[in-house]
Amino acid sequence: MPQLQPLLPNLWLYPDTCNVYVLQDANRALLVDFGSGEVLRHLPEIGVNQVEWVLYTHHHREQCQGHPRLSDLNVRVGVPAQEADLFTDPAGYFRQFKRCAVEGAPYARPPRDPITVHARFQDGDDFTWGPYRIACDHAPGHSPGMMVYRTRVDGKPVAFSGDLLRDEGQLDTFYDSEWDYGFGAGMTALLRSLRILRMHNPEILLPSHGAAPLRNAHRHLDRMIQRLDTFLPLYLRDWDMDENLFLSRRASLPTEVNGVRRISPHLFSLVGNTLGHNCYILLSDSGRGLMIDAGIFLADAARWLDEKLEQMEAAFGLKGIDAVLVSHYHGDHLLQVPHMVEKHGAEVWTHEAVVEPLRSPDRRNLTCLHPNYGIPADAIPVHRTLKEGETLEWEGFRLKALHLPGQTEFAAGYFGEIDGKAVGFTGDNMFASPNRSGHDAFIARNRGILEQGYLKCAEALREQDPDLLLGGHAQEIPSPRKQIEHLRDWALKFRDVLTDLSPYPEYEYLIDPYWVEIMPYKLHVSPGQTASAILSLTNHREEETAIQAAIRVPPGWTADPPFVRVQIPPRTRHEANLILRCPSDTRPDIYPLTIDITMNGEKLGEKFDSRLVVSDAAKDGADKRDG
Repeated sequence: MPQLQPLLPNLWLYPDTCNVYVLQDANRALLVDFGSGEVLRHLPEIGVNQVEWVLYTHHHREQCQGHPRLSDLNVRVGVPAQEADLFTDPAGYFRQFKRCAVEGAPYARPPRDPITVHARFQDGDDFTWGPYRIACDHAPGHSPGMMVYRTRVDGKPVAFSGDLLRDEGQLDTFYDSEWDYGFGAGMTALLRSLRILRMHNPEILLPSHGAAPLRNAHRHLDRMIQRLDTFLPLYLRDWDMDENLFLSRRASLPTEVNGVRRISPHLFSLVGNTLGHNCYILLSDSGRGLMIDAGIFLADAARWLDEKLEQMEAAFGLKGIDAVLVSHYHGDHLLQVPHMVEKHGAEVWTHEAVVEPLRSPDRRNLTCLHPNYGIPADAIPVHRTLKEGETLEWEGFRLKALHLPGQTEFAAGYFGEIDGKAVGFTGDNMFASPNRSGHDAFIARNRGILEQGYLKCAEALREQDPDLLLGGHAQEIPSPRKQIEHLRDWALKFRDVLTDLSPYPEYEYLIDPYWVEIMPYKLHVSPGQTASAILSLTNHREEETAIQAAIRVPPGWTADPPFVRVQIPPRTRHEANLILRCPSDTRPDIYPLTIDITMNGEKLGEKFDSRLVVSDAAKDGADKRDG
């Protein structure tokens, strides 16, 4: 069991689900973060019999999951003002799926239960407790509202630095700093906060995770800043939006149908005047059409698409669309799929790797799921599933279906000869950028592990060696071999940089928010009923790993089993079946289900969650979605 560790005569550390710091003034204490609350058992050992304040650096659950243990102790609480509502009204967050989300995938993790807040700190505030004057600095980066608290303890300038960095200039997680879709707002904010903290010239850093204290603070800050300066250019999307309009039209010519370009005698692209729609049409000699993706970005898209199909009938003899062949699950590639199915009788075909998020979008907490685009959850039927390596034979054309992860794990590529050229349809893995990689947004919540993503994509493209790549958003990439090599080189460099930033030898823990995962993420259940779920635990390590997972359910609920303890072999995923029972008096609402994780004895806390959606109609709705 951890013990209180003396850092200075009046400053103590208790390692827990986060580092808990005890600032002492005789028999009373102020705590910075609280973890699981186990620190309370040890305070009498140093003569403390009264905790007067807890200051939270940020809202993450592992910082405050033990807070209910303070309910009878008359302890006051201070939090960052920007995150105060995440402490006081976590239920509101769990109901509001679009708040603190990357294209629909939530990234905040507030406490399970509301916390009464007595002080809301703004940037530049000062707070006095006993002999300590504490400066409050807004330090976004790890979370949007995070605070750094600076003071002098026993004559030493110290900074309670939250999760801005760990020892040796490493990050606790990357995915907590992912606040947008590849534009880097979180990581840019993190870099700025580090530079501001360095200007304050602390002598000792007191981070929320990892080794502490960090003496010679400048050395750790400088190392972290240097690493982020290297990281950011590799992280941000590697193509230029302004020049892309011209670079992405190098294989096609305009036709008499406005908005439709001809790539080759049998192959057309429906384009826009900016970035481009997600829609290709392969036209057979008999007049039948095969549509590759169906994403048109217009207010009246269905009418526009119908008009273009009619015009293509007059101009090129198009008689109808047999199917939409889906490259990946993102909703912007599916916008008109329901329309094509309902009005035009088209089927939906896709690779087996893409099927799950199309049929069951509630199953995982992913970005860009089609309900986030206003498409009903059950509106994307899959009529034909293509196995890995299967050749789709259609109207004299042969297209080989391959798993092609990169931008997302749930993606496919389709390769075949069209009008004498080896053509590959590659979704959003590459954008036209001849002298760069053209990768579009490294996104953790797309499931972005490189060996299972961009590296695998680059190796597959090298093997297929196409003459022409046709990507999403009307990306035409002729003679792509050089750009494919750029993609592979970038992925290898990026992996090295991520490894340097990772606190573990395996960088995957830095970027994978799903190494602990409950499926379905949105679990629909009715009062008085039970529901089944799967707990997935991934060991990214090269050696066997012991994981203990405690299933934390709302009051009155039960989980069977309540704990999962397992030794997982190297590089292996373990799945455990759970049965959750909802009490009969539960009111319809959305509730958190959290997983408290210990890995090889290291307490990581309730970092992972899913959502329990309770309604009287939940069972029927869930059955319909999963059928």
